[in-house]
Amino acid sequence: MTIRFLPLVTAALVVALAGCGAAPGPVQQSFDQRYPGFEEVAWERQPYGWEAAFGGDDGAYEAEFDASGRWLETEVEVVDAAGFPTAVRQAVQGITGFRHVDKWEIEVTPTGEFYEIELRGSDGEYYFDASGRQVSNDYEDA
Repeated sequence: MTIRFLPLVTAALVVALAGCGAAPGPVQQSFDQRYPGFEEVAWERQPYGWEAAFGGDDGAYEAEFDASGRWLETEVEVVDAAGFPTAVRQAVQGITGFRHVDKWEIEVTPTGEFYEIELRGSDGEYYFDASGRQVSNDYEDA
């Protein structure tokens, strides 16, 4: 009976691993130029290209690249608001109806640095520029 399930298990593993693995050469080269020294990188295929997940002393990173290797954005998840500008922290305090901040994230994009928060008990995610002004997130998962 176990033998009958082996093809199903094998097929499931192939499907699960199809999106993972090494990125194509141009994407890997772009990553290596932008983030030299990071060797433990988990690559995942995305509709827009590739996402590299890796860690540093100051947080968990996700760098996104299109299929040609062009860098799209890097997200840095941080523990709390300490790395956020005062204006952004004040803007977050002005949002009503939430119970807890679930995620603090800095997004570095070709057009600048933005700050994302995810609120529990509210409308979800909010994006701010460094001055605390709420902005649209044109780069979220490219």
